[in-house]
Amino acid sequence: MKKYLSYCLVMLICVLSLTGCDAKKTIKNIGQPKEIDFPAKDSSGEQFENEISQYIIQEFASYGDDDLKARIKAVEKQAETDKSLKPYLDGLKSYEGSKEEIGKYKEIKKVTYTEERKNLYLATFRTKYKNRDCNVKVQFSMDEDDELDIKSITFDPVYSFNETITKAGMNTLLGMGTVFSVLILIALIISCFKIINIIESAAKEKEAKKVAANNEKEIEKIDSAPAVVETQTDDNELIAVIAAAIAASEGNADPGSFVVRSIRKIR
Repeated sequence: MKKYLSYCLVMLICVLSLTGCDAKKTIKNIGQPKEIDFPAKDSSGEQFENEISQYIIQEFASYGDDDLKARIKAVEKQAETDKSLKPYLDGLKSYEGSKEEIGKYKEIKKVTYTEERKNLYLATFRTKYKNRDCNVKVQFSMDEDDELDIKSITFDPVYSFNETITKAGMNTLLGMGTVFSVLILIALIISCFKIINIIESAAKEKEAKKVAANNEKEIEKIDSAPAVVETQTDDNELIAVIAAAIAASEGNADPGSFVVRSIRKIR
């Protein structure tokens, strides 16, 4: 028991040590994307930002629930033949999933650019909605001729620190609760094995008693049956009678003048 307690204590110390690490220092060691200017050589990105604002953010916000569903179906049909519409379609579906949570569109507060890898960039539009802010993330690539190609569009609602902690706590409780529930269920199933063995033993014992009772009845029937008495006839007397009869029929008074070798019953 002491051995297991020491293991648990060491594990707890390790967990606390990990939680005490400096998150900022860890991120700094790993590397964090830095903000950059719009990557095109001869442009400030104003045209790109206006197009995203007008044809993505504001256009999506103008759709009602039914109009949005109809628009998604129409774009899905078009995307079957035109693969370039897939980022736009993904953006529509992402907005549909966040629409109720973020509320009505207000304004774009800030736009930032980061370079994820060579020739692949991420534009983050910090957008204000009625219920909460939302980061509209547009991933795009740009070649040497400043030709821009949009790769993906996503809507990520912004949560406060308290909301994030609460959601993380709920996820943790749900995960741990599920694990402990499964463990309890497994323990109950294992404990039921004893009951199953008891039931099987009782059934086997009952069957054995039944077989023994049937055997005792058969033995009693055999013992109570009347004994068959076989009457045995003295062969010597029978031979003498037969010999006398033969001697009388042959006119010979001496039965010793012949020998009876066998007696056969005629059916």
